[in-house]
Amino acid sequence: MDHVAGGRGGLSVQLDLRLVDPAGNVLSELHRDNDPTTLQCAQLFQGALLAVAFSSAVKDTGGTSRSVSAGSAGTSPEIAFGTGTTPSAFTDYVIQTNAGTGSPASATVNAISSNTFTVTALWTNGTGSTVTVSELALYITVATYTFCITHDVFTGQSVANGVSASATLTFTWS
Repeated sequence: MDHVAGGRGGLSVQLDLRLVDPAGNVLSELHRDNDPTTLQCAQLFQGALLAVAFSSAVKDTGGTSRSVSAGSAGTSPEIAFGTGTTPSAFTDYVIQTNAGTGSPASATVNAISSNTFTVTALWTNGTGSTVTVSELALYITVATYTFCITHDVFTGQSVANGVSASATLTFTWS
């Protein structure tokens, strides 16, 4: 049964990436309406919201399967900026290649407004050279393990040394 006119309802994640120079000038922007979530996202939602425990099923960002207790809450949200180019998949559990020092960056989760909330983070390229950011992932920590819950690969955005990349993930339920 459809609950939303013209659609099935569900969860969608939108990605917005903005590159800003040290003076605050916007250099470029990237927008994607459907940012892919991962298997870990689905498993952690089940664990936290539906009290389903997993034994050796949820892969952390190191690729190790971890047990997750029913009702486990995530903490320490981060957005990882990367340079990988292999298309993302539902079974991904980490970005392919880290963009450099400061990534993953601490993220802020904003309050729910209507049916939407955002997660934002800022990464400043301090590598000494230009980095082409072509992937982003949202990481959370459950217990002592870090898990990737969204992962997207897109057309690379050149981030010069000293330039900041601002990422916003918008979660919408319909």
